[in-house]
Amino acid sequence: KNIQADRSDDHEIRCCAALSLGNLKDVSAIPLLGKMLNQSEGGKKEHVQVRAYAALALGRIATKEALNELKKSSPTGEKEQDVRSAVVLAMGMTGLPEASDSIAPFLRDRYAPVRGYATLSLAQTKNPKYYDTISELFRKEKFVESDGLMALAMGLTGNEKAKGELRKVLENKKTRPLFKASAAIGLGLLKDTKAVPIIINILNDEKQQSDTLLTPYLIISLGMIKDPKGIEILQKMWEKLPGESYVYPYHSNLAIALTMLGRKNDIVMPALIKQATQTRDQLLRSYALHSLGLLGTQESAKVFINSASDKDNTFVIYTTMSAIGFLMDKNQLNPLNKITGNLVDISSQIMDHIGGIPVW
Repeated sequence: KNIQADRSDDHEIRCCAALSLGNLKDVSAIPLLGKMLNQSEGGKKEHVQVRAYAALALGRIATKEALNELKKSSPTGEKEQDVRSAVVLAMGMTGLPEASDSIAPFLRDRYAPVRGYATLSLAQTKNPKYYDTISELFRKEKFVESDGLMALAMGLTGNEKAKGELRKVLENKKTRPLFKASAAIGLGLLKDTKAVPIIINILNDEKQQSDTLLTPYLIISLGMIKDPKGIEILQKMWEKLPGESYVYPYHSNLAIALTMLGRKNDIVMPALIKQATQTRDQLLRSYALHSLGLLGTQESAKVFINSASDKDNTFVIYTTMSAIGFLMDKNQLNPLNKITGNLVDISSQIMDHIGGIPVW
């Protein structure tokens, strides 16, 4: 709070302070965060980044009082795109049903990303009266900055009607890869078993397996759907390690998906321990350490202690520290749950060095 009150302090430090207040869910900080977001002093408002992070902090605190502060930033009155993006995302973060009517006006924003964030937030309120609105926007949206966000929103609605719409995207060979990726995650959120054969068919193509743009999302989608039919293809891909280096970029995706499908103890963990303790292939070792941080338990500590003592490989040490950050995270937030509120692209350079550690 002291950092926030001093407007002369570095704005990136104040952004971090806002994140901290949000993580602490400090309701006594709501008036201060609201002032940072909405009020000007001497005719001059706060730095754009500070205002944006204040909004995200209010969303994380998630009380009605916090929502009331967010409501003061209207889509027509707020000039800064980053602030509008943060405000509308924060409204959805609150999870409060009454937020939906305040989110809806942002669907008409002149900037495509803000419209996309608005659909994500609206979907999180689970207000059934807005499904048709989200669906119509999804079908009409032509901008690459927002169509993927809207595909995720379709999945977040939980509406059965969304399954067919998202399957069409996945089956269309002309659809760009990242739009298909968003549709796949949307289908994962909906646990659409009818999407499983479509995804398996795509992954059976050897050429597709070497594509690291779409493939990681298809893998995660199979894990999210939790249909046992997805195990065979994922296991075949997992068994290509360590021989096929093109599998490395989606190493963690495979480990997570197979874990979600109930194969952690017999398939995933034995391989991770073996890969993380070998020293011949340091790149594979680094990927295994990262995956072990996401999926391991306190029994994994010995592996990390040993890898941290490897003073000859800076990258292995870095990966070890990052993995320990995930392993020790008391919030126990699964990375799969972080596909909504963290999508907003508001830069804060001071956060870059801890990018591997979950902030929210």
